[in-house]
Amino acid sequence: MSVSSPPASAAVPAVEPLGIAGRTFHSRLILGTGKYRDAETMVAALAASGTEVVTVALRRVNLDELGKGSLIDRIDPKRYLLLPNTATRRDLDDPMTITIVREAVADSPELLDLLHASDGRTLNDLCEHLDMTRQGVTQHLGLLEAANLVASVRRGREKLHFLNPVPLQEIYERWIAKFEKPRLKALSELKQRLEKTHG
Repeated sequence: MSVSSPPASAAVPAVEPLGIAGRTFHSRLILGTGKYRDAETMVAALAASGTEVVTVALRRVNLDELGKGSLIDRIDPKRYLLLPNTATRRDLDDPMTITIVREAVADSPELLDLLHASDGRTLNDLCEHLDMTRQGVTQHLGLLEAANLVASVRRGREKLHFLNPVPLQEIYERWIAKFEKPRLKALSELKQRLEKTHG
């Protein structure tokens, strides 16, 4: 029994470009960076797949290796959009998460201050206000993005960087907020006494 070939119409149709936050994607495929035999295999697989979005698990990022051939260094940021993958985090119960956030904040306070003052800054804008090389600023931004403290989106040829305060808020709520409660309670009681006195 012979098997007939599928009709030409069965070919995979072309995918319409997808626009998100000013950036156009020609592939819907999103790949991760785990489960590969080695870094070379990962790079080859990403290129062969045609993907334009790559996720990076925070727990697989070694901050001491940034700029020295680390996992992030192997992924071309001009070719791929990097998305921090926090799905494997155990939030603040994970020592690795705490380490990443702590080191990112300690190493880049001036950069965080700039983004806090005005979000949506380009690399050139940040370099103008920081006393470090362009490569240094780029590495610090990579570290902050790996810690999920900074997010970036493309607008045309420009890449805009935005502060993401969520990890810091988590730290505040877990270890700092309780120290605020007595002060707020005292202020509330003082307000009530003043209202009774002058009521």
